[in-house]
Amino acid sequence: MAARHDRLPLVAFAPLIGQGAEVGGLGHKVVVLKTLGGQPTMPYFALLTRGFPRLVTVSRDRLEGARDSGLESRIGVRAAVRFNDEPAVIPDIDGIEQALRQALAA
Repeated sequence: MAARHDRLPLVAFAPLIGQGAEVGGLGHKVVVLKTLGGQPTMPYFALLTRGFPRLVTVSRDRLEGARDSGLESRIGVRAAVRFNDEPAVIPDIDGIEQALRQALAA
């Protein structure tokens, strides 16, 4: 678990995927995620989110692929979908982690 004194890279998801600028402020939260790569130099990173993140049970019959969104080719996006007739993006945690490692190495 990340200790209070640990420094974590913070990713603003919307700018990463080309969905406009996002500056933390009132109503934004930070979600800390354990990395999937298992490297001790960056065991965790954080995502800036709007509102409170929540778990959602997704069934196949309520999920459909988004048409021509252009998001699937972007770093950090696993898939662009429609859930309950609303557009949604499934993040690519591996891709975000790789982009972070490249940025930190530069």
